Amino acid sequence: VLCNREEPEKVIDHLKAAKDLEPENILNDLIMIRVFVAQSDHARCHALLRDISQSQGFHPKYLLSICKDAVQSGQKQVARDSLLKLYEHQRESKELTESYSTLLRCLVSLCEEGEEAAAAGDEISKYLAEAHALFETDRSSFLTEKDVSETIHWFAVKAWNHGLHLAKQEETSGERLRTASGMFQAAGTFFDNVENQGAKVCESLLFASVLLLDARGGGEGDSCQDDGKLGELVKALNVTYLKCREEGALEEGLKQKIGRHIPWLQYEIACRAQDVEMALQLLSELKQIIDDPETFVQMAISADRLRAKGNPVKRVATEAALAKFQSTMPVNHQGIAFCLRALVESRSGDAEGLALCSQALEVVRASPAGSFPPEE
Repeated sequence: VLCNREEPEKVIDHLKAAKDLEPENILNDLIMIRVFVAQSDHARCHALLRDISQSQGFHPKYLLSICKDAVQSGQKQVARDSLLKLYEHQRESKELTESYSTLLRCLVSLCEEGEEAAAAGDEISKYLAEAHALFETDRSSFLTEKDVSETIHWFAVKAWNHGLHLAKQEETSGERLRTASGMFQAAGTFFDNVENQGAKVCESLLFASVLLLDARGGGEGDSCQDDGKLGELVKALNVTYLKCREEGALEEGLKQKIGRHIPWLQYEIACRAQDVEMALQLLSELKQIIDDPETFVQMAISADRLRAKGNPVKRVATEAALAKFQSTMPVNHQGIAFCLRALVESRSGDAEGLALCSQALEVVRASPAGSFPPEE
């Protein structure tokens, strides 16, 4: 009666009295939480959700009912809280009321629709990562819907778009890049289970690999774990790429892009694994397919990880960068000077150093006046 009269404070007083008489009657809390939802009192809703989930008379259907009322009242945060409680309850009890894909899909959608959607990025990352893990480890509980293909494709697209969103943000911390990499890895897993999506799988694995490599470059996190994961990603990328290329599933531009990136990523892995022979072999291959001298400068920097005597990999990468700089039009004299200095500084002996200085002198003489960096 008091609810119909819209007298919420009196309703709350009567419910408190009823709860004192029947502490275990969960219906009192269910009515109370509806009053708080109507009042947009998120803090008290959250506290009651915790109490309800621990009550003896609890049933998961109560949380679904609360979520429905909260959505109808525009209380997206309360709806998210109730679904998250249901998700956690199912994970702990192993009792399935709703498929995990349904719960996680609703949680992601509510995060995107809320007033604070821009600040919900970490939550979205968490739910998509959970979906990826469950899809790989407990697929029967994750998927129980009839239209399985549509659900998998939905998660694939969401993970892809969220990975792009994270990668484009100004904040480029190692942790942020790792999360973006994880989103693309998840997208690749989901796309791999949708028909005719081989190209998207390749592209997802490529982005996941490059972003993880960038994250590793920041020096944050567990380097051994990153290196192991990077190796797995690149291996999966190579297998998928060869299969798609054989089937003609890749457009020419994407095929060339991935074909150039795979040996470069393998080179980075070889440097981290102290595999000098493999790094040199891959450098030889890369010189035939990459024209950008800056890429070889970066590879020379990566070769600093190698502890080989004389570091032949660094020298070969720097020489390749020098040759590319010299053949680029217009000639990049700053780049040429950088490479010559690097080669001189890493010389194996005086004879090699003098030969490099002679080479540098010839370059300076052949350069237009004022074009070569004066300090060099």
